[in-house]
Amino acid sequence: MPPPYHYEYEICIGPGVSGEIVFCPDYPIENPPVWTETFSVDDRALDELYTLIMERELFTKKWTEIEDPPVGSHLEWLEVVAYRDHILVPSVIEESEIVNDAYSMIRSLVPAWIWSKLMRQRDQYKVEYLRNQGHNSTHI
Repeated sequence: MPPPYHYEYEICIGPGVSGEIVFCPDYPIENPPVWTETFSVDDRALDELYTLIMERELFTKKWTEIEDPPVGSHLEWLEVVAYRDHILVPSVIEESEIVNDAYSMIRSLVPAWIWSKLMRQRDQYKVEYLRNQGHNSTHI
């Protein structure tokens, strides 16, 4: 996606029940602002996430990376360190259906009001970016 339509974020959970999302509204090379929000995670939600990871055998799965990923699609990857176990799930894999629920569950740990705030800030960033580029911002 061309600037300013690309965005990326990282969600970190732990240690304990602390969480953080770091949100970048554009490619880092464009030197955009970076917004960080912290939140607490319910113990039960954290246990459910760990249970899902164990049930899907994410710690022991051998991943098959796709050599020619589709252009323009979104990318997600997962890195988990828990109880001395470590996994890294690559971003483009054939077994994506196995981890999709984990991605959804992790995103749901971030409170809705934080997502709303970040998306409003992203929308404002796009308006300002396009204005600075000489585009009419009414088409956003």
